[in-house]
Amino acid sequence: MAQVLDFSLSKAFPRLGELLRRDEAVTEAGIAAALERQLRQGGRLGELLVMEGSLNWPQLVAALAKQQNLASVDLFAEPCDTSLLYAASLGSYQAHGWVPWRQQNGVLYVAAQEVTPALMAEVRRHTDPGQPLAFLLTSPRDLRYALASRFVNHLDWQARQDLFERYPLWSSCRRPVDRWMLAGLLGFLTLMTIAPLSGHFVETVLVFANLLFLASILFKWRLVEKGRHVPWPRADAASVPDEALPVYTVLLPLYREAASVPGILSAMAGIDYPKHKLDVKLIIESDDEETLHATYAAKPPAYVDILCVPASQPRTKPKACNYALAFARGEYVTIYDAEDVPAPDQLRRAVALFTAYPSDVVCLQARLNYYNYAENWLTRCFAMEYALLFDRMIPALHAWGIPIPLGGTSNHIALRRLRELGAWDPYNVTEDADLGLRFAAAGLRTLPLDSLTLEEAPLTIPAWLKQRSRWIKGYLSTWIVHMRAPERLIRHGGFWPWLGLQFLIGGASLVYLIAPILWVVCLLGWAMPARLPPVPDWVSLGCWSMLGLGWASQWQMAWQLTRDRGWRGMGWATLGFPAYWMLHSLASFRALWQLLVAPSHWDKTQHGVTAVKNREIPPEAA
Repeated sequence: MAQVLDFSLSKAFPRLGELLRRDEAVTEAGIAAALERQLRQGGRLGELLVMEGSLNWPQLVAALAKQQNLASVDLFAEPCDTSLLYAASLGSYQAHGWVPWRQQNGVLYVAAQEVTPALMAEVRRHTDPGQPLAFLLTSPRDLRYALASRFVNHLDWQARQDLFERYPLWSSCRRPVDRWMLAGLLGFLTLMTIAPLSGHFVETVLVFANLLFLASILFKWRLVEKGRHVPWPRADAASVPDEALPVYTVLLPLYREAASVPGILSAMAGIDYPKHKLDVKLIIESDDEETLHATYAAKPPAYVDILCVPASQPRTKPKACNYALAFARGEYVTIYDAEDVPAPDQLRRAVALFTAYPSDVVCLQARLNYYNYAENWLTRCFAMEYALLFDRMIPALHAWGIPIPLGGTSNHIALRRLRELGAWDPYNVTEDADLGLRFAAAGLRTLPLDSLTLEEAPLTIPAWLKQRSRWIKGYLSTWIVHMRAPERLIRHGGFWPWLGLQFLIGGASLVYLIAPILWVVCLLGWAMPARLPPVPDWVSLGCWSMLGLGWASQWQMAWQLTRDRGWRGMGWATLGFPAYWMLHSLASFRALWQLLVAPSHWDKTQHGVTAVKNREIPPEAA
């Protein structure tokens, strides 16, 4: 058992660098290089040495304990007495870096990553006034392990239920479909089934479908045209010096992604950001043994923490990220998926943009696209769709003041604000789009970030359908949640945020569900006109016109995009772009069914199946 030695905080301690040199823990050249980085980046010498791999945490803790005439403790080998740790003090343990360790002979032994007068005063606030105290040094890694071990059930409950407990109207967890909405849907379907197929009834339905279809086409076309010319918010990535950069948390949720571990660690190593200010969390399900083994075998650097999420329902990405937030240290936080390759300066650009704008800007959405975009027709269509959304529509949404539906990755968020709003909805499978609307409803803003992250596009139609139906299901769920109290969007942002909710979230999915009605009417009217109810020629012409206009607009937007960029090899794919949008209807009906029977089921997208090894995108595609 560790022995605790008396010490005086006023005592002059020897310099850490001198101790490390004398003990030959680090070479003189290594210390000199670390001191030079310290001058440029700030931080503490020992932490810099650990993050670059010159030291490990046990070596640093041992050196600091020797420097300060303290004892140290390894909380993996000598765990805490968990009866001494209380959930009411969890916030203090996390914020100030300490835990009660053991109680012996009337003395409470406290393990801390740093012993200062402020830390002593904080411990006193959470212990009996007359309790004798003694302090030991330990590492931040050990403290995280101790807290995760003791509070695993509490943190899991918090990750699943905190949003619902604090903001029930904003949570889809216990009632994804409100009763009035379900009754309305069932009533409509019943009416469609039993209503006499009179011309007036069919005529009314088709007119409504045509008008909705037309409004959606015009809205998206106008967004894309606006996005071609609107300026992006700008800030120089070098405007914030290294020493002023804040700690940045990066969440990497992995599930059955053993093959992706080396790639994502390589991508993190390529980020141009002081490593001692990177707080990277690899978030892995506790029963995903294959990914866990692959992660430990990869020997992640010290700035990467491995967090094991309890295997509980719902098994979703937002629940895993909520769990990890309890250990996040950054001022800002972002999420990357297992296959992501962000631009090296993306975090610097995000900090610069946050610094340049008022405090009501709490979120930035980077651009997304695919490094395997040219692999087949489907990946080409997916890449064009992403370019239209992230490079055209999102800047236009920002210019018009319409809430930005966030992508599932590379959204950069002020961590304090995220926690204030209850973090992500763990039961929503498009937690990103939901969060963007919650920001707007709270009077907060999201900006587009002109920085690219590359992903891996699905290669097959079945894989694409699974992913897209998950997204559409989440959009429908998000629309339902925010239609419970739409006045909040109108009160804080006016009419435009509400309109964006209708067209971008609810309307987009509804159009995909309505489109097959137009197809069926047109096809049957052409093949078997005598068997259809009497429909005026102008209504039938409207159906044909809307289908033609929809396909033409999709083709025109895709063709214009490839022409603007000089995107070579994409011209032939634009010819099939309307067919790509027809696939959305299949995904929409699958999503509607899942929303009713399995609203929180997460259809997993398999990564690492592409044959493309070069994770770069040509300049014309970027």
